Amino acid sequence: PGYAAASPQQLRMLPLLRRVRGNRPGRPPSARASSFAATFAERSARYWTPERLQALSAGRDLPLSPDKPGAAALLRVIGLMGSDGSIGSEAVRKFRQINLLLLEVERHLAPHASRPTRKPLRVLELASGQSQLSLLLAHAAAHRWGRPAQVLAVDRDATRVQRAERRAHALG
Repeated sequence: PGYAAASPQQLRMLPLLRRVRGNRPGRPPSARASSFAATFAERSARYWTPERLQALSAGRDLPLSPDKPGAAALLRVIGLMGSDGSIGSEAVRKFRQINLLLLEVERHLAPHASRPTRKPLRVLELASGQSQLSLLLAHAAAHRWGRPAQVLAVDRDATRVQRAERRAHALG
């Protein structure tokens, strides 16, 4: 089964769309999401000693280091961090990969993301799967760029859409 072209009318009829909310002005994260993020940040802080952070980052300043604001909750939600705040050896490669991906995306978005404006940065991700990139972009807008963002992720698999919605709600 391949991908078939669809008209805009057909796309409107399919249950494919979900929005990953960034830090929109006047719309703080839900109390549940804030509580989850705070609790998990504390748990992660207990686990990530300076020695462990050094070993994980190999001495580099990574944007999603577990000690950075909001990173622990994001890493937990996307499945890279365990319930105790650790990142298992099998997830370290993926952790480094998404950090490099975020740095590369930032390099290309820098002219737009760094503009001093209250208008939200708008991003569309097609074939988003489990929406890791969408969640990364919403996180970066909130915690690195200090800018409102609206990220729209699209996928044709309803199961992935539901999983991505749960992830986005967990993060607020």
